[in-house]
Amino acid sequence: DVICISGSFSKEISPNILNEFSKIAKRNDARVVLDTAYKEVLGVLKYHPWIIKPNEDEIKHWFGISQDLNKTQLAKLGKKLVERGAQLVLISLGSDGALLISSKTILYGNAPKIEVLNTAGAGDSMLGTFMGSLLKKNELASSLKSAIAAGSDAASREWITDFSAAAKLENEIKIDEIKV
Repeated sequence: DVICISGSFSKEISPNILNEFSKIAKRNDARVVLDTAYKEVLGVLKYHPWIIKPNEDEIKHWFGISQDLNKTQLAKLGKKLVERGAQLVLISLGSDGALLISSKTILYGNAPKIEVLNTAGAGDSMLGTFMGSLLKKNELASSLKSAIAAGSDAASREWITDFSAAAKLENEIKIDEIKV
């Protein structure tokens, strides 16, 4: 039902394989989720991936931008990705929260105040929670809030999270619709 491709490939595998995965998924009515830095993600937008999850550095790389961007500028880039075919663009902003762009809305959620101990796996926790929430038919705003809380909970741990603080962290997160 869902093919999630994340991280980096070994050097023997060309990032162009993203195109092949996307074609196969489309033929089989499977949704594609992409969480990878490869610029080749732009080439698979024509297959309408369900979710793409760039961070700020990745989206700037895809658009050839080197300067710092504010959340409005990042939201505009996310909107371009949606216009080119992505169904949802979830931009992780680390300690600044996250943006979620769809064809109908742009949402921003702040990050709760935590002591960051280890960011490894925080983006994966965020994306997995977001996907799971949507698959349970939750609304975009509540899915975004849960996702930010899960990623924050993961970043506040020295090792793998058990998500025990995520529900409490959700109380610190406010989701706003923004216009660009």
